[in-house]
Amino acid sequence: ERAGLTVRDFVLAPLAYTQTIPSDAEQDFGTILMDMGASQTTAMIVQDHQVKYISTFPAGSDNITRDISTVLNIGVHDADELKLNAGVATAELANAKNQLTLNVVGKETPMQISEAELAEIIQARVEQIVGKLGDRLTKVSGFEMPGGVIITGGGVALRGIETKIASEYGVKVRLFSPSDIGLGHPGYAGAWSIVHYAAQQSQVELIVKQALYGLPLTFAQARRTTVQPVRESPKVAKAKVKSEKPVTEPISEAEPQEKISLWERIKRVVADSFEKED
Repeated sequence: ERAGLTVRDFVLAPLAYTQTIPSDAEQDFGTILMDMGASQTTAMIVQDHQVKYISTFPAGSDNITRDISTVLNIGVHDADELKLNAGVATAELANAKNQLTLNVVGKETPMQISEAELAEIIQARVEQIVGKLGDRLTKVSGFEMPGGVIITGGGVALRGIETKIASEYGVKVRLFSPSDIGLGHPGYAGAWSIVHYAAQQSQVELIVKQALYGLPLTFAQARRTTVQPVRESPKVAKAKVKSEKPVTEPISEAEPQEKISLWERIKRVVADSFEKED
């Protein structure tokens, strides 16, 4: 608001995730959606097209970066680059012959470690995150869902993460990355899901939100075009430009209304919406 923007709508992120990323069948029969972000990892269960369970563990991809920085005594930026370029989620899939060169703080000569040694550092944190959330999901019978687990978020860009989670949970795991406009990275899944969820809302849902929360809701009128005479003097044309109104104007809803209850207001706006659509 201080930047001159007006809030038009509120979208609950877990609801947007569960209603856009899983398929219709996965939402119906039951699926676990796991989002590994920078500072936390969230597990959500969707079934019967409803969010049934949400649990968050306060660790994510940034924690993996800090682990690498601390253990190898290198800068955080260098640790993050090392994780992105050579990180593997499990040591079993790492190449022990692949040597990595590091600039260690306090040493003039670079140090070398194997890809397998780096993977052991990453694996320890991944096992902690997956294990903690796995214990919580087991208590609510989450792994009995036929849809398995869908993983997304920037943290799951690590090589071998699908294999590691599948072996820990004993269920099928698939990674989701948005493919629109060439995104192709799981880190964009959050913004992608919110945009798609907001776009799928019906006009009735938006009107109800306006009635409940007083959100500013406007619908732009169709653009009107006028045919001007072919020949006009500059003075006449200039006068017309000054007097013309914008061709696109929002529908005004500023007319005074009688004081009615919230429930009665909701019924009225919803009924008016259906009449307009008919």
